[in-house]
Amino acid sequence: MIRLQSGLLKRVEDMSTEDFVLSAAMKPDLSLCNSTVIRIQQIGSEQYVLVTFAIGEQNIQVSKSAVEYPYFVVEQGWSSCSPEKTRSIYGLICRQLVVGDVCIIIRHDEKIEEGPGEAASSEVGSSSAMSLQLASTSRSFRLQRHRQHHPYSHIRQSGAGRSRRSASATPGHRASLLLPMSSLTQRLTRKRRKSAV
Repeated sequence: MIRLQSGLLKRVEDMSTEDFVLSAAMKPDLSLCNSTVIRIQQIGSEQYVLVTFAIGEQNIQVSKSAVEYPYFVVEQGWSSCSPEKTRSIYGLICRQLVVGDVCIIIRHDEKIEEGPGEAASSEVGSSSAMSLQLASTSRSFRLQRHRQHHPYSHIRQSGAGRSRRSASATPGHRASLLLPMSSLTQRLTRKRRKSAV
């Protein structure tokens, strides 16, 4: 069970688009944006994929993730590049993620100090990932910035969006584009292990 910002308890698999919208609306430092999947490319030994998102007219994001990694698609629910593997590992039923899907992306606007002539960085590398704060019934947990390699945290921004406000928020703020599931996948894994005992 997940406790949303409104205080409502809900199962991860039952979360809806409205849940993300309402939870983000209650946090002034969070905002939602829709990102359209424009390319899905398998890499390596087919355990990972590169998913390219179009955010707005000028902004392109590329995310490296495991094939079982679930994304939340507007009006469709959880989706992944390998629904069977997602269900096997996390116990989460997903549909197939396809080009054209509109996924929910979380923005976290963080005030940063900048020197003269220094622009806000618009890239999130493998050593820094953040996500939507959620609370469980027993304790609070957050996807906070972490300093370790993570297969889901390669989120890079390219194109003209680097210099636009939509990409870097207002001057003096950094808008980090986030995938909201890293903590939930850990939670689902624990749930799966318990049910197997």
